Amino acid sequence: MLFVYFMLDAPGMAKRRAEIRTEHQRYLAGEGGRFFAAGPLWRDDLSAMTGSIFIMEWPDRRAAAEWLKDEPFTRSGVYGAVHIKAYDNKWPKRGRPTVRDRLFAYFNLNGEDAALPRKAHRPAHLDYLAATEAHIFAAGPLFDDSGATGLEDRIGSLYIVDFAERAEADDWFAAEPFNANGVYGDRWTQAYENLWPKNNA
Repeated sequence: MLFVYFMLDAPGMAKRRAEIRTEHQRYLAGEGGRFFAAGPLWRDDLSAMTGSIFIMEWPDRRAAAEWLKDEPFTRSGVYGAVHIKAYDNKWPKRGRPTVRDRLFAYFNLNGEDAALPRKAHRPAHLDYLAATEAHIFAAGPLFDDSGATGLEDRIGSLYIVDFAERAEADDWFAAEPFNANGVYGDRWTQAYENLWPKNNA
């Protein structure tokens, strides 16, 4: 199953990140066949990297977490916040597209009492994704692990969308039915650059 690593850098780590980035890239290359996508998060003005997203194939969360322990940025304390969640990529239906403009990632965890609004607004959510599929690089639900992946086990969503400007991406997310109707509690938004697999850079 796919697992999403959503990681934000600790303060003051820009220099350390730059110093060991080549080592980090070598480590990722060692598992190149596992990647659905991976790359850095950025400030909107592209002045500095702020974290990473990896989407990788693993049998379970334990295996995903074990691999991360020896990742150079992790060992060096670059990351200040790390989320690892099982992920079922659902969109776009025709396979991952070529990036046209810029990617923006929306990593969202359900708020309290999210089950009822998530169920109630799921048809509108699916209709919205279908209608805006041309802007979707990846979208799907998050789970705690690979062992429980039913509708009732969904704990959030990851959307990576393709727009020319952050404001356009934010407008898309504002209108997304789960977000607009209070399904999500914790939400993070970052500019994202996909670099892996290499032939999809």
